[in-house]
Amino acid sequence: MGPSAFKLHCAMSLSVFVDDTDSDIKYTGPWFADVGTLDSFGNFGPPYLSTLHGINAPGLFSYSFRGPRALITSTIQFPTVGNITNPSWQCFVDGELVPSKLYRNGNNNLDICDQDGLNDSSHTITVVVDVSDDHTFWLDYIVYVPFPDTPINTSALSISVTDPEIQLGLWGNWTRRYPGYYTQSSDSSFQFQFDGVSLQWLGFYDNALPMEATTGAYSIDGQPPVSFNLNGTTAKDTHVQYSQVFFQTPLLEAKTHTLEVLYQGDATKTPLSLFRLQTQNGTTPSLSSTLSGQRNTLSLSSFTSILSSATPAASVALSGVKQSKNNKSVLIGGILGGICLILGIGIIGFVIFRKHRRHSVNSQNTGSSVHLLSSTAEIARKCANLQGGHPAAGLMVSSLTTHQSIPTQAAVPTATSPLPGAEGGTSSSQSASASTSLPYTTTRSQDEAAQRRDVDSGLRFHTTNDSMTLPPLYTPM
Repeated sequence: MGPSAFKLHCAMSLSVFVDDTDSDIKYTGPWFADVGTLDSFGNFGPPYLSTLHGINAPGLFSYSFRGPRALITSTIQFPTVGNITNPSWQCFVDGELVPSKLYRNGNNNLDICDQDGLNDSSHTITVVVDVSDDHTFWLDYIVYVPFPDTPINTSALSISVTDPEIQLGLWGNWTRRYPGYYTQSSDSSFQFQFDGVSLQWLGFYDNALPMEATTGAYSIDGQPPVSFNLNGTTAKDTHVQYSQVFFQTPLLEAKTHTLEVLYQGDATKTPLSLFRLQTQNGTTPSLSSTLSGQRNTLSLSSFTSILSSATPAASVALSGVKQSKNNKSVLIGGILGGICLILGIGIIGFVIFRKHRRHSVNSQNTGSSVHLLSSTAEIARKCANLQGGHPAAGLMVSSLTTHQSIPTQAAVPTATSPLPGAEGGTSSSQSASASTSLPYTTTRSQDEAAQRRDVDSGLRFHTTNDSMTLPPLYTPM
């Protein structure tokens, strides 16, 4: 089982975010786009990417996806008053009505309906909206949990703090506090590998913690660190500010990257907190847009120039295309190359065969078993860390219900959710309970995380009376 399979197996902590600007969302009616108008509304953070789609009249939208779970997230600017909801909405999945959630207080990042337990096929979620009296219905984003084999190569991904890779990346003294983790130690750090072209770090501010401004710094792939500000005074009057964007990387090359984050404050300053990571998969826009925009006008030479600067493999492939005009040269070269290849393989095979016979006994006793043990121990260490150190990460839920005072981005529909829920279709009024700390605190030190001991396999060989059995000795990992 590879690392990606392990992540999906231990916790469905990864979700796909579909912004309201996505061209695959089908709008019907007089919808309009909004950018940034409601960024400071409420205390659940700004809308995703600061964009919304609104409508002041009856209309609908739909989106098709493949996954077991999906939800719709909105900005509720006009909450339910008494028994009157304006705007009102109805949600359908594959034509079946899905219960809606109503709110008595307005905020960003509120889920209005969700559906779980869907089968492994394509599904369509549709929301029908009714609006009057110059009120506005807002769509922020759609979230769905993908199946393990659902293509997500160009998707925006949300990675929860329940993800084992995130938890293994917390080095130093990190404290578990709803809705994530925080540190006030300058020797604490965070390390994380991700695939994509950008990453966004979301944290939170809590006025129960120090609020004096300080800084943190992040580095991508060992590049010089980039500082970012931390200022807890934004939560002075609201108790907690959720979904705060601490930093966003610039556009990166489409490949695997390593993120390192350092805290530069102390116990008297605003902590560095982590609520969620957002990554954007896909190809580098500058390259893809260049190719698509000039696809019909590029000559072979200019096309070769663009791709050669992008990837060595593309350069080799295109050079082969240009040389294909001389079929005779290619044929002769192929024959000679094949002969050389066969001779080379024969010589190498003979050397390996002689070496194998000489060391066959040693290779059988010390070969792949050590590698297998290392891989097994690594997986066991991750699962033990997940289940033992972080109880919330092992909590499996069958459906998602949220409290009014909990932001939706904290309650993305994953199979493991760290959030307390409130039963019923109508949420209660805001309360301070959502921002209180969890009844347990977890810290990890770098020394502690760097040590691990392999378990005795239980395998024993028969020994004579003159021999002595030693404890298992494995190669350090």
